[in-house]
Amino acid sequence: MSEAGDAVIVGIGGIAQLALIWPSVAIAAKRWHDRGKSGWWYLISFIPFIGPLWVVIELGFLSGTHGPNRFGYDPLGRTAGRPSTSASPPPPLGDQQRESDHSQLPNGFVDLISMLAKMAKSDGAVSPEEVAVVDAFFQEVLSLSNELRKEAISIFTLAKDTGVLFEHHARRFYQSNSDNHDLLSGALSLLFSVATADDEMSSEEEILISQAISIFGVDCPEYTAYRARQRSRSSPRGEAGERHYASVLGLRGRTTKEDVRKAYRDLVTQYHPDKVAHLGEKLRTVAEEEMKKINEAYEYFRRKYAF
Repeated sequence: MSEAGDAVIVGIGGIAQLALIWPSVAIAAKRWHDRGKSGWWYLISFIPFIGPLWVVIELGFLSGTHGPNRFGYDPLGRTAGRPSTSASPPPPLGDQQRESDHSQLPNGFVDLISMLAKMAKSDGAVSPEEVAVVDAFFQEVLSLSNELRKEAISIFTLAKDTGVLFEHHARRFYQSNSDNHDLLSGALSLLFSVATADDEMSSEEEILISQAISIFGVDCPEYTAYRARQRSRSSPRGEAGERHYASVLGLRGRTTKEDVRKAYRDLVTQYHPDKVAHLGEKLRTVAEEEMKKINEAYEYFRRKYAF
């Protein structure tokens, strides 16, 4: 074979090797996710001797986390905690296989229930008012039987504390109902009702409902009207103003300047627009508005405590 032919073969071989790099990296990242770790752990393989040995042991011999972790559901359907001794462990609530067990629930509604749970718990605690809104949805809108209502409550109770992200449920609900504009709009209205059930929408709740609006690609008139009312209100003054600004920073009762500084640092880390830039322009805009409120509250206490 000529030198030119050899060069062509070598070139094709090099291209084939390059084409295989991405699938191998993607598979390795998925296994790191199964282990509950970031895909950036792939880079440990470049550490001489120790790195490749670590990768072989962790990805080749150790099982993934039991139950959902921050990257999604357990692909083997195991529940959190100790490994199950059953030959066929039940899949986690919220999974498509689990959803098929509740065929009387409309398509994708397990994910909707999970979103309601995440929304209710996003500010730290589920209030009785939020529970009442969700239960009214179960009974008056879905008209669930007692048995299915118990199952729906069980899904809600478990979903609020799992590591599966709100975004994950929102995307699956959209995939199941992308052609039903009215249902998507109704889901947003329901999420808004939960977020405002206790007469105050937290920053966390605003981020989640904005995320759902962005994923569904439809508007939520109730939320739009709420934002307009918020913008039109003048900043409260006096004792009411202090309570308002403390609420913005997530503070309750008597506060100190140390409390204010810590709360401000935490909120800046969470809501700085750069932190959500990758999620789209809508969420970045919401984050910018939240940061304006946070900065205004911080300035109020900075003046009060003279620091």
